[in-house]
Amino acid sequence: MLIILVYLYAMSFLNSNIKHLRKERRLTQNDLALKIGIKRSLVGAYEEHRAEPRLVTIQKLSSLFQVPLDALINNDLSKSGRSAEVDTTGKTLRVLPIVVDTDEKEHISLVAEAAEAGYAGGYADPEYIESLPSFSLPVKELYSEQTYRLFQINGDSMLPITSGSYVICSYVQD
Repeated sequence: MLIILVYLYAMSFLNSNIKHLRKERRLTQNDLALKIGIKRSLVGAYEEHRAEPRLVTIQKLSSLFQVPLDALINNDLSKSGRSAEVDTTGKTLRVLPIVVDTDEKEHISLVAEAAEAGYAGGYADPEYIESLPSFSLPVKELYSEQTYRLFQINGDSMLPITSGSYVICSYVQD
């Protein structure tokens, strides 16, 4: 229960940050919607805390406003400004849970399109990660010392990779 409350608390900054950054850029809701490829009514719903954007939308907002994803979600940018620094010292390091098999070999967690929305708040939650499908691949290029996630692409966020394709990602600390 506590994790859910923390997630909702952190996500509440996202909604107000969208409005703050939009106004800072002197964009109307319609302007913002056109730039990130969504309906104007969704922008209003996000800003009024009636809806939460999908991960792909959050990524587009982060890119458009040139604000790190973590800062967009977790920091009140109206107070701290857009100069939210990225911690490269590890002071704010979070635990990244992994799934292992009986031989203590790490598995790759699959974050399918249906699980995207929860990933932004659940990537550090061991129970959430355990709920995702996981598997291993017999590919020597995938080092056993690395942590991997497999994401399903939705829409045209990673052109020329087509929607529905999967991209394997490696965790990089700091």
